[in-house]
Amino acid sequence: MIENKRVLITGGNRRIGLEVGVMLGKAGAKVAFTYRGDKSRAEDALSRLPANAVAIPTDLLKSDNAELLVLDAEKALGGPIDILINNAATFEDDTLGSVTPETMTPQIQVGLITPILITRYVTRHTHRDQMGLIINMLDYKIINPFPDYLSYSLAKFAMEGFTRLSARYLAPRWRVCGVAPGYTFKAPDEDPQHFAETRDKVPLGRGPRPEDIGEAIMFLANAPTITGQTLYLDSGAHMMAQERDFSITN
Repeated sequence: MIENKRVLITGGNRRIGLEVGVMLGKAGAKVAFTYRGDKSRAEDALSRLPANAVAIPTDLLKSDNAELLVLDAEKALGGPIDILINNAATFEDDTLGSVTPETMTPQIQVGLITPILITRYVTRHTHRDQMGLIINMLDYKIINPFPDYLSYSLAKFAMEGFTRLSARYLAPRWRVCGVAPGYTFKAPDEDPQHFAETRDKVPLGRGPRPEDIGEAIMFLANAPTITGQTLYLDSGAHMMAQERDFSITN
């Protein structure tokens, strides 16, 4: 059910978005992904994807770009989007004691407002031959909250609610699911050794790998009766009592 599907992945030029795109591309999907700024990184990502993959530059901090992005992706892929993966996010640490409009606004824009608008425009077509799929990339923090990364976490909380609300609104033409990974990649400023030592300190003794996320999305793409639900891919970390984020070293 993946072959020849038209897939749009926001933030698909690195980390989880890229790894998911690679897996879907290998399964025969036509993949378009967004990137901002670093064209060389986008070109590196394209080198790992099938020749028909497309990189679309856009700034998700601007709401007006949502509709333009969808139109560009449809034109590049040759038709309406079949699978949308709302993956892009900004990740800046703030807490209730440090949050400001400057730290909160971009994270809420990229992580909540723009993906809602992209979903609106992707699903505007009222007639579909087959059911479409929307995947909202969430975070295991939403079931095991702690005070770090306040603005980022708030966006993820709201997107989990949007997953359920939009699943009701869009049925039966679209399914909407959440995927909530655990500690899969190191934080931007995290020491690699700390990440290596910490990732597997979870109940299952093996933290999630990027391919696990891709396999989960492949599963959801082939599961026509699942909608409005979130898969937690965190090796049981959501059951642990945590006072701080895994990536925090002090």
